[in-house]
Amino acid sequence: MQPLIPLLFLASTPTSQAADPGLRYSYVDIGFAVVRPDEDSADLGGGIFAEFDDARAISLGASFSLNERFFLQGGLGTSSQDIVVTDGVDVANGEYEARTLTLGVGARHPLGATVDVYAVAGLASVSADLDFPGIGSESDSETGLALELGLRALVASQVEVQASFARIDLDEATNTFGAALRFHATDTLSFALSAQDAEDATALGIGVRFGF
Repeated sequence: MQPLIPLLFLASTPTSQAADPGLRYSYVDIGFAVVRPDEDSADLGGGIFAEFDDARAISLGASFSLNERFFLQGGLGTSSQDIVVTDGVDVANGEYEARTLTLGVGARHPLGATVDVYAVAGLASVSADLDFPGIGSESDSETGLALELGLRALVASQVEVQASFARIDLDEATNTFGAALRFHATDTLSFALSAQDAEDATALGIGVRFGF
């Protein structure tokens, strides 16, 4: 099962934000998500079956505007997932852990005073460990290209919505559709609910953003 990679591409808006404080995009993000695999079990062959619990993911991301059009962004993410393997008689309990690093350069284009479309292109690096105590462990790492396209809109003075499509090309390409609803408590502090749908997993998350 290919893990759902926490998406940390963060869009940016102009450095002049006095008229629209809700569209502040120089910020730091902290997020937590529960990732549910589409299949909670798999037949590994030879009478051996694996069962997957939901994964728990934590992410930290940041965005910095270079000018009115371009920005830099990056993020770190970690996730863990319990796995049980059995042949019907013996049972082995293991854990799958993944760590993600993303770095990218983005551009935004305003469609109106409170609506932006954006694109981010960069690199994603994922390292993973599969550990079964007393049996053995396995590690792997991959680096590939990443692309995100999205739209952000301030639909009310304190409410922002976002829709995105992301593609990360590692050993296999993963396409992910995302949506978020963000409430701006102040000019610099906001809270978000988010959802992501990849090819083999879905995720629901919460987050907090500190703008500057």
